[in-house]
Amino acid sequence: MKGMVTAVRLLIALLLSAVIWDFLTFRIPNELIIIGMITGLINVFANNLISSGFDIQETFLVILSRIGYAAMMLAIMTTLWKAGAFGGGDVKLVVMTTLFTGYDGIYIFIYSLVCSLVIMGTGMLINRLRPGFLKIRKNKKGLHFIHFSLPYLLGVLIRLFQMAGDRIWIR
Repeated sequence: MKGMVTAVRLLIALLLSAVIWDFLTFRIPNELIIIGMITGLINVFANNLISSGFDIQETFLVILSRIGYAAMMLAIMTTLWKAGAFGGGDVKLVVMTTLFTGYDGIYIFIYSLVCSLVIMGTGMLINRLRPGFLKIRKNKKGLHFIHFSLPYLLGVLIRLFQMAGDRIWIR
């Protein structure tokens, strides 16, 4: 249990760092993603090795499943990246988080999309009511955009609160 709390804190710290970097530089550094991927896999290995009673085979299968979920999210995100819906840093961020979370990465991605729509809708409504109140940024192609790292962090937090609520209701 203590290892899971540490993993959650580490994941949130990595995501907060990514959000800050994304807002300041419009990039998410590869070094941050690589550190996150390595620590995510080490965390999965250590937590599952201990919780399985040092069963190497079970731990190996859990790691393979995490890599499988991450590969699935990579395929989905790469398709969306090619369509221009996301940046390369967003793709890497989703894959890194999925290595930490496993199948919960799918829920997090869905929650993040909803958060993105809410943020964009709220911004459009505010600009409609008070023109010029918000500065809408455009990318190099002149298209309006939002930093997906923020809605993604919100998606992770929503899923964490949901999981905490599930544990409370199960008791």
